Amino acid sequence: MARSKKLFYYEFADGEVEVPSSYKAKCNVTGEMIPIYHKFLEKLVKKQYKNNFGLFLKTFAKKGALQKKREEQGYKDDDNYSLMLTLIILLFVISLVLIR
Repeated sequence: MARSKKLFYYEFADGEVEVPSSYKAKCNVTGEMIPIYHKFLEKLVKKQYKNNFGLFLKTFAKKGALQKKREEQGYKDDDNYSLMLTLIILLFVISLVLIR
């Protein structure tokens, strides 16, 4: 006989949700199914999704998925870093000129 999964019931702003111990959430960026432990899922929905499970289902993206999508579109993290470094150097040079 197959072992049945234990279910947990959580009350969110948009109603009660029945969650198995290892919930599989679909990443809306990559389309992958990501296993999430039920206690972590509860805290995640309450803190980052305004206690709204429906909002979680519509907008969930796994960690790093948005960054990967930006890189595929041609953006780089180095762009922001080099710009920031250039601005810091420029401000330093201007401060040296104004002190003299």
